[in-house]
Amino acid sequence: MDAIGNMSGSYSSTVGLFVFVITIFGLVWFLKRSKNLPPGPMSPLTILTLGEESFIKLTQFSKDYGPIYCLRQGTSLFVVLNDITVIKAALVEQAEVFSNRLTSPGIDIINDGTKGSILFGKGENWKEMRRFGSQAMRTFGIGKRSIGKKISEETIPLISEFLAQEGKAFNPNDVINNAVSNIICSISFGERYEYDNVEFQFLLSCLQKLSTSTSGLTMVNLPSLLAKFLVHIPPFKKRVDLFKSIQKFVSTKVKEHSATLDPNDIRDIIDMYLLEADKQSTSDKSFHYDINRTWRFVQDLFAAGSDTTSNSLMWAIAILCHYPEVQEKVFEEIKRVVGVDRLPTYEDKGNLPYTEAVILEIQRFRPVVPLVGRESIRDTNLSGYFIPKGTVILMNIWATGHDPLKWDDPYDFVPERFLSPDGGRVSHNDSHIPFGIGRRVCLGESLAKMEIFIFFSSLVQRFRFKVPEGHPLPSLEGKHGIVFCIDPYLVCTEPRI
Repeated sequence: MDAIGNMSGSYSSTVGLFVFVITIFGLVWFLKRSKNLPPGPMSPLTILTLGEESFIKLTQFSKDYGPIYCLRQGTSLFVVLNDITVIKAALVEQAEVFSNRLTSPGIDIINDGTKGSILFGKGENWKEMRRFGSQAMRTFGIGKRSIGKKISEETIPLISEFLAQEGKAFNPNDVINNAVSNIICSISFGERYEYDNVEFQFLLSCLQKLSTSTSGLTMVNLPSLLAKFLVHIPPFKKRVDLFKSIQKFVSTKVKEHSATLDPNDIRDIIDMYLLEADKQSTSDKSFHYDINRTWRFVQDLFAAGSDTTSNSLMWAIAILCHYPEVQEKVFEEIKRVVGVDRLPTYEDKGNLPYTEAVILEIQRFRPVVPLVGRESIRDTNLSGYFIPKGTVILMNIWATGHDPLKWDDPYDFVPERFLSPDGGRVSHNDSHIPFGIGRRVCLGESLAKMEIFIFFSSLVQRFRFKVPEGHPLPSLEGKHGIVFCIDPYLVCTEPRI
């Protein structure tokens, strides 16, 4: 007990020191602050009080300070963009200024640096990784019928797993996560994994724990020495350990590929990267490719291509339980257009406007990435305000999807808002940006759209989802970590055919 008490006291002292340092830096920054900054709360500790629902509180601040406002954390300036107009002004009209992804000494430590990273990379290195990533995705069928066929093939074992539950209560998270991850695994690693593969289940568990851990705004732009200290104490050390576990798995796959590489038989993106790195080794692009960091690029693709889509589908099933009338309308449309003798394909989407509208509304209602961070690379002006170099830019996607000026009853679930008056076609809203906007729009957007549509429509065609008798409906509150995840829930599936 004494040891526990000492640990608790030590942790409290550390937190107290951290708050003190941030406060001092904040006072220094306040005295030196630039003129004509966006309005906002004056306290340098505001970000520390945001909690897990940071995107909701940031949306609430916009009611007092407008669509663009600033927050302070120590010496750092955060500017929050809360409507589509200011977001486009920044990420589209000034794309070069705001194209850097948000990083910091703390984030760099957790992610083992940014070189070769398609998620956290900057400057010319990121541009080259983005170019290569786009080429690699096209090479392996993204946006083509071939990848749609692969997704449809994965739907069959997914449905079998649901049938195996025999109507009993279960958490669908693991089987959905496995099905979605198998798509990006087949592209990245050249193989898929059975749903009972222990090693792969451990990997997916690490990825999910990392995604649901703290979003890390408090780690942004901390001094390097303080960041190096914090990553050795909870909860930050846990994130580093999870990251290392994923890195170990991917690095092992890279070593296996290096040992069996055949330039005449490119199996997957790992092979493609290794060959590109070798090709560029004698060119001026050699700086961008490092065979020893192949894992960094592949790990980003795997992580981004797994957890976000899985979470979208988990939100989808939970929402269908809340709105059974919506579930039935989706099924009736699929039955009328596709029938029940075959599974829906991506080519059916144009003839299933209500099904697509439900998916769009799910993404608006509960976006899995409600906050996206950027960083200004130089001084600039935005919407009449001065934005200094190094400012953290937070794109509040939750706010754009719940803006009462753009959406009627934004906190209600209404798929019809994405339909034409006659219900015959999908009607889009420019404030709907679940995959981001600008130069760093999600690289896997087309893949994610195909996965969500095929998996979602196939599951609704085959099953009626409901909560087990005596259980509450799934909570729609969620938890915001790296992504916005739904809390675990149980569901029963009733076969329709």
